[in-house]
Amino acid sequence: IKLNNESEVKEVLLSVQDSVKSIMILVSSNIQAGDVTIEIYDPVGEKHGYFSIGCQPVMTNKIANPTGKSTYTTNADRASGNLSRTVKNPAKGDWKLKIIPKNASGTVNLAFSLNASSHTYTIVK
Repeated sequence: IKLNNESEVKEVLLSVQDSVKSIMILVSSNIQAGDVTIEIYDPVGEKHGYFSIGCQPVMTNKIANPTGKSTYTTNADRASGNLSRTVKNPAKGDWKLKIIPKNASGTVNLAFSLNASSHTYTIVK
């Protein structure tokens, strides 16, 4: 998921069927500006993990600012973070990943692995 100075919440659904014995959710993100929070919810709305990352603002030189007010710019360094969650015997239904950006620019990568009785399925978004 590409973010370009965005603050709109995005949701990704993962459908879990009766045959699924475990799910693994992998989230990695790399941002250049703003903040991003990722939350994982089961079908009944219980939170199963989250993480937040952000680029720290740095103060610019007040002398360079003619108004004399403090101004902030985004640090040129990137912020990155990862979340890995495995759930055995997951609740059946739609699991939800919420991507909550605040003036964020960068990418969020999602990967899911569903382990059924005799098969493993991997989905990458």
